[in-house]
Amino acid sequence: MDTEPERSAMRIIAENRRGVLRDIATVVADHEANIVMINQEVFDSGPFCGMAELYFEYDNDDPSDRDTLIEDMPFGDIFGKRVIIIGGGAQVAQVALGAVNEADRHNIRGERISIDTIPLVGERTLAHAVDAVARLPRASILVLAGSIMGGDISRAVDRVREAGIPVIALKMAGTVPEHADLVVTDPIQAGVFAVMQRAVSVLSHDGLIVYPTDTIYGLGADALSEEAIYKVYEVKKRPLGMPVSIAVSDFEMLDAVGRLEPWMYGNAYRRFSPEAPVS
Repeated sequence: MDTEPERSAMRIIAENRRGVLRDIATVVADHEANIVMINQEVFDSGPFCGMAELYFEYDNDDPSDRDTLIEDMPFGDIFGKRVIIIGGGAQVAQVALGAVNEADRHNIRGERISIDTIPLVGERTLAHAVDAVARLPRASILVLAGSIMGGDISRAVDRVREAGIPVIALKMAGTVPEHADLVVTDPIQAGVFAVMQRAVSVLSHDGLIVYPTDTIYGLGADALSEEAIYKVYEVKKRPLGMPVSIAVSDFEMLDAVGRLEPWMYGNAYRRFSPEAPVS
């Protein structure tokens, strides 16, 4: 049985002038794709007033050709990677806050990073949205924010990772954290890590990174990976009997990686600001 071609969609905001639709249709045809639905309007107000919006859906027998088709479009600007944030509640906004702040620093240096937030609730709805990430143009990483996720969402996460898109999950109830590439407790830090995608990929594969702190640069690794910890000792030529510090974002994460006697909490709280990382 022949497989159904993959359907994709594209939304373009362009100058309202003669020949734009022809140029776009020519590129689609050159890639042997078939436009099955199209809608176009002209903005009569707002920041794009006078410009045209074109939305179309197309079938393509070769899903791997999608990025090349986009690159061949007659766009004035093609933006770089997209960070996709899906979930519900205030945590989505916190993840976006961290991601936008970090993306601003990268974009000033000439990178092109955009942040997309998709607030959703419900297992079935979330699972469908996660599956759709693999079909989004320029989607480079997915962050899942919520209090509980599992079931169909976890299986969708596996499919997204198989498509080559890494997944970050907040520490939450359910099975999604077990299927993600990286689990982060602090939502703002999750947004920062999403933008710093290369670092996340290195950490999730037991590698080492160099990162700035408030005073010096630090050598970072996954504190829960025995292989990564040994690499830290090897690079620093540090005796195995000499301990290294673990940075945690809050006391909940501290409980997950170490033991703190009840009488010690008061001293720790007075010593460290609740908003600051604890090490």
